[in-house]
Amino acid sequence: MSLIFVIAAAMAAREVSFVVLGVAFLVAIFAALAALPISVAIVLGAALIAFFIYRAKDPSIDLKIPIIGKFIQGRRDAKQTSELLQNPYFATLRESVDFFWTSQRVTSTQVSQELLESTRQNLIAEGLAIASSVNPVVENRKRLVDAVVEAAMLQVLVMPPEPETEETGIRGQYGVSGELKGHLLELAKTHKELREWLHGFGEMNTFDDVWNPVLLRYWITLARANVLSSLRKPLDDSHPKTEMDWYRPFLLTQCGVQEQEFRECLKLPSLLANEPFVATIEALKLNLFVNCVLQGAKYPDLDWKDRCAAVEAETMDPSSTKEELSAQDVARNR
Repeated sequence: MSLIFVIAAAMAAREVSFVVLGVAFLVAIFAALAALPISVAIVLGAALIAFFIYRAKDPSIDLKIPIIGKFIQGRRDAKQTSELLQNPYFATLRESVDFFWTSQRVTSTQVSQELLESTRQNLIAEGLAIASSVNPVVENRKRLVDAVVEAAMLQVLVMPPEPETEETGIRGQYGVSGELKGHLLELAKTHKELREWLHGFGEMNTFDDVWNPVLLRYWITLARANVLSSLRKPLDDSHPKTEMDWYRPFLLTQCGVQEQEFRECLKLPSLLANEPFVATIEALKLNLFVNCVLQGAKYPDLDWKDRCAAVEAETMDPSSTKEELSAQDVARNR
């Protein structure tokens, strides 16, 4: 009877760590109970059953047991951590942060350990915030748009001109030239957003004064964009075929938008079109990709192509004026 009570109590615990602990002391407990009068053994067994009935109502009671409570909590935390790491979303988060940031040769060798670790923690925290949001897909897209636009702005600034090697494959597409790197110091003094951001680093008197913070920010922002893009897969928000996914086309279009904006600031001719008005329309078409992402299109690249076709049809209408086209585009963006 004593043995039955002990086994029943261990089964009622429903806690693997408690069962393991019970098995370890099973022989000692049985010997102790066997040495007691039968009436005392029955009382102890009844007390154990009563405890686990109460525990079913208040599971936190086992954490209040001296010493054993800490052991149980530790095992429970380890179990929850293991389950989280096996979850596809959290596994992707951990692996993508390591791949796109921590293990990158450039960042691991040229970034301080303090910045390397703080950035890693920020990327992990952002991924956790997305997972805990009301709609993770929508939240991830919002953050991805922010990251891609900033990454594109920095991408066209750090991109080398011809004939230097350009590894991303972006140069030459959507008017992206690689020429802006040579104008970096001028842009730091004339482009409002860039000027305000760089002002926090001190005086911008030389190329290196501008280049160093821009390059570092580019590494961080591109890693963020890539991590957020990777999280789309466990959220079922990416194309099953990598070559048909919309992330890279989105990045390419935003690079074209940013190049056009910088060229206008420098008063350089556009590479999107010879006529300024047509170049502006082309830049607006590229920027429509943002709306496609934020407005929840299943495949933003397809939606973007449809919107561009609609804009082209409007611009070919001889009755449409420049003002009308601009108004139509504003209305469409809204």
